Amino acid sequence: MVTDIKNITSIQIHELNRILEESTKLDELPYDVESNTIYRLSLNDMTKVTFFEKCARRDLVNYRDKQIGKRQSHGNCKSSTSHVFKRILPSTVVQIENLVRTQSSSTAYKSLVGNATKEPPRNVNQVKYVRKKFLRQKRLTSDELSNLYLLSLEIDNYVREMSLQPQLTVVLMHEQAEKNFQQLLSITKTPITLYYDTTFQLGDFYVSILAYVHHSFVENPVIPLAILIHDHKNREAHDKKTNILKAHPSIGKKCILISDGELSFKNSFHDAFPVMKHLRCHNHYANDLKKWLKEDFNKQYRSISKRSKRPKTISVNKNKHDDENEDNDNEDENNNEVNIQQTTLTVNISEDELYKQMKEQHVTQHMDDVLNLLRSQSKQLFLIDYEQMKKRWCPRFKKYFETWHLPHIDELGEPVRTLPLQH
Repeated sequence: MVTDIKNITSIQIHELNRILEESTKLDELPYDVESNTIYRLSLNDMTKVTFFEKCARRDLVNYRDKQIGKRQSHGNCKSSTSHVFKRILPSTVVQIENLVRTQSSSTAYKSLVGNATKEPPRNVNQVKYVRKKFLRQKRLTSDELSNLYLLSLEIDNYVREMSLQPQLTVVLMHEQAEKNFQQLLSITKTPITLYYDTTFQLGDFYVSILAYVHHSFVENPVIPLAILIHDHKNREAHDKKTNILKAHPSIGKKCILISDGELSFKNSFHDAFPVMKHLRCHNHYANDLKKWLKEDFNKQYRSISKRSKRPKTISVNKNKHDDENEDNDNEDENNNEVNIQQTTLTVNISEDELYKQMKEQHVTQHMDDVLNLLRSQSKQLFLIDYEQMKKRWCPRFKKYFETWHLPHIDELGEPVRTLPLQH
């Protein structure tokens, strides 16, 4: 350590050489780093960079501000909330790289923390990064379709159908999964429930998954059977899958299909298995119904909402007698009459808030009526209740329901457990 330096900002070469010759080498920096001081540190023999590069990289040499010599947080982390960066031993990095080849990132992290003899990983994110790096290196290409094609060459009878033009259509079904489903078809005595749904959040394409309930297990697990990857929502894409499923004709007699009611794959399954029962998912149905009610309400009444705040007068009924008549239950009925007085309240409420309340009330009323109708024990009771409830519906919703829903009401009201098994 050398402190007798006249001008540390413009040190001469001969002064620096003298410092290197006279000062003692230090194994590490002292805890308190002083300003206007040069420290000479010992370097490892395996170091391949120069002294000044090494010092500049680790902030070991201080020429002006002693704050530079302090250990700081890593990268762009906020020093007020982050921990001091600590480099992990190279041997630990090697252990991480070896474990992530055969284990998930979380499993490898727990194993390293539990069995660490020297120093565990910094955190689970470090192990996740190494795992992601390893998987990226194992990819055949960076293109999804190329990976899928090469995968089809490696795994037999998994990619059953793959076409790129005129539209993307890929059908995936594992051979062992197909055998397990065929075995269930041969031994089942109750209808097998099939679920078919399309997701829109996996990329620039649609993914339609066909799954079934395995009744042989107590838990009744839902197991995927076939997957369709497509970029157009038309019937031709779904026909690719149903053509493969035609190899099992007993599907039409022993299975029940539950879907969101999309016509493209509904018609495809109907042509492939004409006798198979089709039901509609109540969750999808309720969402579609609520969406139509909101859009229709906006079309009819949105123009009257001016979004301006002004006092509104609301009339409510107020009872003159609060709790006085509770103790007079045995008195004459004339003495128990309730006097009603009309009271006027003035409340500050915006047009937009009032509009939202009206729309919510409108949607809730119609939704509750339809869901209560679907709880009917039979179609006959449903029609009787329907004649009463439709009287309080708005004309547009009544026409919409009678046109698009009432003709297909059998798909919504018959429980799966009551359906007989066809032979």
